[in-house]
Amino acid sequence: MNQEQIIERLHAGDASVMEDIYQNYGKALFGVAAGIVGERDRAMDVLQEALISIWQNAQKYNAQKGRLYTWMLNIVRNKAIDEHRKINRRLKIHTQVEDVTVHERGYETNIDLIGFGKQLDKLHPDKKKLIELSYIQGYSHSEISENLSLPLGTVKTRIRSAMKDLKDIFG
Repeated sequence: MNQEQIIERLHAGDASVMEDIYQNYGKALFGVAAGIVGERDRAMDVLQEALISIWQNAQKYNAQKGRLYTWMLNIVRNKAIDEHRKINRRLKIHTQVEDVTVHERGYETNIDLIGFGKQLDKLHPDKKKLIELSYIQGYSHSEISENLSLPLGTVKTRIRSAMKDLKDIFG
């Protein structure tokens, strides 16, 4: 099933399209969520919430503004970042209130399992780093700007350029 058919079915309110979305994009979207939240179970919850949001906001998708995958990726990324921040707030509050040490068990996503690592390696190293920081590790553009000592506008422009390059790589 191609992207245009999926978009058409989404806009028509065909609920069965969600299964096709999951089959076509689920692994990649899960990989992004897992890379940000760090735990498999939480990543699955994030993916489920994101798929619900995709369904509920399907009419807001505009093909003129970008590809369906990019739109869905941003929804997953934002949900995962929200979840990551929520977890960190809870851990911080817990350690402050109880004065105990909390060790977070990390879950590292192997992006090569979803075929993304090899494609990412085709990018210029600077662009690859920005994509990894933003979409895999979940840093906001402001955080990247601060950590790399780059102007925010430069970070946004370079990420947009890297996404364009990835689009060309994936065809």
